[in-house]
Amino acid sequence: MEEDARLAVRMYQRAVQLDPRFALAYAALARAHLVLSWGGQTGELPKAKATLDRAQQLGPELAETHLALGFYYYHGSRDYDHALEQFAWVRERQPNDPDVLSAIGYIRRREGRWAEAVSDLTRATELDPRNDQEFYELGFTYGVLLRRYAEAERALGRAIALAPDIPAYHALRAYLSLIQDGNAARAKQVLRQAGNTLDPARLVVSLEVVRGELVRVFAADYGDALTRLTLQAAGGDSATYYLGKAEFYRVRNDIQASRAYYDSARVVLEAQRIARPANKAAEQYPVEMPLALSYAALGRKADAIRLGREGAQLVPVSRDALAGPIVLLDLAEIYVRTGEYDAALDELEYLLSIPSPVSIPLLRVDPLYTPLKGNPRFERLVAGH
Repeated sequence: MEEDARLAVRMYQRAVQLDPRFALAYAALARAHLVLSWGGQTGELPKAKATLDRAQQLGPELAETHLALGFYYYHGSRDYDHALEQFAWVRERQPNDPDVLSAIGYIRRREGRWAEAVSDLTRATELDPRNDQEFYELGFTYGVLLRRYAEAERALGRAIALAPDIPAYHALRAYLSLIQDGNAARAKQVLRQAGNTLDPARLVVSLEVVRGELVRVFAADYGDALTRLTLQAAGGDSATYYLGKAEFYRVRNDIQASRAYYDSARVVLEAQRIARPANKAAEQYPVEMPLALSYAALGRKADAIRLGREGAQLVPVSRDALAGPIVLLDLAEIYVRTGEYDAALDELEYLLSIPSPVSIPLLRVDPLYTPLKGNPRFERLVAGH
């Protein structure tokens, strides 16, 4: 998605250079900048605002301008109410626009209004049955959050049929096998089949929101590929690249190499944290979490816990029912890495009680939780569900 957004920025920048009064292009350019900002790219939010201002000057009544303004409220500050006002304006005039239906569905997910989210996203796929990303988002909602695995599999299968060359789609399908019933063999089969045409290492590091699980479970199977993993193969995201390599070498018990990659990730993430906008709500996932995980791996326990808690406070579940649980899962990992097992279990128990990426089968199969095995509280947890 980030690669697509960067391409869109270049294309729409060229369009407005050729026609400085092209309001539709300015609105589309603003949305592309917002996608990058939401993904944690620094400097994109002011560009989005300036471009949106130009779209509003040239085409204030265009549906595309109102849609871009809605996404600015949504991705710029998590201002769901004002975003929904703009999306409702568009929906009233274009009731069968799949773009606005999915936008409303995305916000309903953040609000924890799951039935409405599923309804809107499903309707968007019906109106635009060739849109692979919408099927992916529907599958993600069903599987990772609502634990409705059969429906997730159908939606994800459609996304893959439409766009078989996107690694994240196959990676999510494999991940669903782990969280549904801990079936590592089925997950491995999914990855092996996709690996016939895609870079195997890219597959296991391509999930943006659930970092590390596939690397930990399949490090032995993809050791050669992960050893050869390049920054370009990781999508050009240096933090993802360093963290993926670090986790791989940790599983391989190559402590020196693991620490070196975690330290490289630390340098990149600290720079991102310094350079990000003052409005921290403009990030989908706070940079504090991967940075705290790096600190934990480097033995900086106090810094890791402090920063992890700060990140969790930035995106509480009450404000974001999609990202909040994922951030808390990162916090649980930080607690496990730093030996704070009771604190980790507090988070895991809570996550099992709400829509989240945590499941009992995942706790059993992910090597991350090996230190908890034998802990009476952990054993009761995995036996009681």
